[in-house]
Amino acid sequence: MRKLLVLWDGDCGFCQHSLDWLKRQRLQGKIQFTSFHDPKVKKWTDKIGKKNLQKSMYVIDENKHLYNYADGFRILLSHSLRWKWLSFLMGLPLIKQCCNIGYRWIANNRFRLSKHSCKLK
Repeated sequence: MRKLLVLWDGDCGFCQHSLDWLKRQRLQGKIQFTSFHDPKVKKWTDKIGKKNLQKSMYVIDENKHLYNYADGFRILLSHSLRWKWLSFLMGLPLIKQCCNIGYRWIANNRFRLSKHSCKLK
């Protein structure tokens, strides 16, 4: 399994809840979840841009390849024995497009969808 760095919005309650769910899925491999607000990942925050990081989590593999939106989520699911099948489906062309549209809609409405508050309103 690859080593992955996951950059997410540590100020968002919805994001925290989603991250907690992902951690319970027993992901295989070395995966480091880090808030993009953490100074340790400033080089990535500068490279990707804070506005982009507020719109999507980013998954960065050991080859420094960036995955965002539903692709990032799909990469994480591919590291779960339980959800690997869903990761495969999410990679199929038409389904991939639908997943990215859905991810963007959820990301844009995350404060309204969650009982967990976000600092970014």
